[in-house]
Amino acid sequence: MLDIFSRKAVHWRIAPSESGWLAKQFQLDAIAANSGIVPGYIHADNGGPMTSKHVSELLIDLSITRSHSRPRVSNDTPIPRRSSRR
Repeated sequence: MLDIFSRKAVHWRIAPSESGWLAKQFQLDAIAANSGIVPGYIHADNGGPMTSKHVSELLIDLSITRSHSRPRVSNDTPIPRRSSRR
């Protein structure tokens, strides 16, 4: 998990597979590892684990606003990029 402003790794985990339950546990572990600070927003891809009922219910319970990348856009970011045109 990266902080979108500082780009600092807030928490990480390596697992042999993905699931909604593991994604939920990861979110809870990330919050615990950061002194219980609950983020206001979480941006994620549209993969099954991050759109699962486990994660959806957790984010609702914690009042976390979520955003997801656009379908089939692998490099979508939560922060608008500045245009190089003037």
